[in-house]
Amino acid sequence: KKSSPMPSVTWRAVRLDTGEVCWTGAGDSLASWTRWPGMATYSGWVAYEAEWELPGPVIADFGRVACMARLIVDNREVGMRMWGPHCYRLPGGRHRIRLEVCNTLANRLARQPLDSGLMGPVTWIIES
Repeated sequence: KKSSPMPSVTWRAVRLDTGEVCWTGAGDSLASWTRWPGMATYSGWVAYEAEWELPGPVIADFGRVACMARLIVDNREVGMRMWGPHCYRLPGGRHRIRLEVCNTLANRLARQPLDSGLMGPVTWIIES
């Protein structure tokens, strides 16, 4: 089975401690949240939200994620991964995707911008 890039979707990233939208963009522009204004040394949770239309059952691979992630699909928790691979089986159809990502305290304590968040690339494998 071959991994394919996700069709272009718009992501919205929200800080869970403040509810502030801190980034909106296409999947091919995912990057460490330390590059976003005011987030260089942030430690905590950020939720990445998007709507996906899946052609059938897939294995979604979120690629590079730093550090821990919890996937919620249509308001139901699908799973949590403390380290990669960040892969999840999803049914076909239209879904609200929410990937909540937490980094470590190292950014805040060391006051250094260590890579954090969903960096992708996000791909899928269509199951037959």
